[in-house]
Amino acid sequence: GFTVFTPLKLFICAGVFADVWKAHVEPEMEALVSSCVVLPCSFKYPGQEQPSDRIRAIWHTKDNWDDIIFHKDPTRVKDSFKGRTKLIGSLGRSNCSLEIDEVKNHDNGPYCFRVELETSQKDKYSFVKNCVSIKMIEQASKPELQAEQSVPEGEPAVFKCSVRHTCPSYQPTLTWSHTGKATINIKDIRHGNWETESVLTFVPQKEDDHTSITCTVKHHGNVEGEMTATHPIFVKGTTIKLFCVYIILGKFWVILACTEKTECDCILDEDTNFARECSNANFQKSHFSSQRAALSGSELGTSFTI
Repeated sequence: GFTVFTPLKLFICAGVFADVWKAHVEPEMEALVSSCVVLPCSFKYPGQEQPSDRIRAIWHTKDNWDDIIFHKDPTRVKDSFKGRTKLIGSLGRSNCSLEIDEVKNHDNGPYCFRVELETSQKDKYSFVKNCVSIKMIEQASKPELQAEQSVPEGEPAVFKCSVRHTCPSYQPTLTWSHTGKATINIKDIRHGNWETESVLTFVPQKEDDHTSITCTVKHHGNVEGEMTATHPIFVKGTTIKLFCVYIILGKFWVILACTEKTECDCILDEDTNFARECSNANFQKSHFSSQRAALSGSELGTSFTI
């Protein structure tokens, strides 16, 4: 009736019981001063899963467990953190993520998560080997603006502006200097980092050529100033097939008129060499000279970029 534990069985049992209390956090996070930061956190505990109201979550400093930065009883929270911290995950789903708002330049930590279950007085654990340190960022970084070097006139062009941050509770605001249709995409790029992207679509016109487009980011909180990124706009003209009526004068050839259509009936003004009258309304009076080429006939099909 006795159970004999071999060294292997003892090792396996010890490993099981050593791993029942677990927490996963990002050991190092970045935070923009005056904005917010979310510290990702998940945990495991022994026994059956408990509902959120039977789990008490506490965040405290690593060096002093009584130095509490979050507790459901606000009177237990140290004065410098009162009203600035809250849980954003469901404890019943083992999510212990903490939001710190109005980040101060001295909120460096490290901070540790502690869980207390109502199942027993012994079911309490502080994960002091899994704590979070915060690196303060005093100045917001510029957004990243992506676009083609040149865009075709009259066709939809796409511009992308993105910014990375650690405050998913309050996404940064991205605005454009140009009107158009803008869509927002939010990506979790892991390890507590997020990316907010704005995609702007508009149809460039001739007047947009050699101008610029600017993307501006505004972060949550009392972050001073707005950061911008600027990209030049170069509009490519459209290439069309023109049919031109011309005459050859000596070593030059003179275009009388051009149209996108092949049928035309023009009367030449002999004094000015301009097309005086055309039955086709699309004709425009033109007078161009060029070195004579090996041309024949009275009509030339060629391409111009306008």
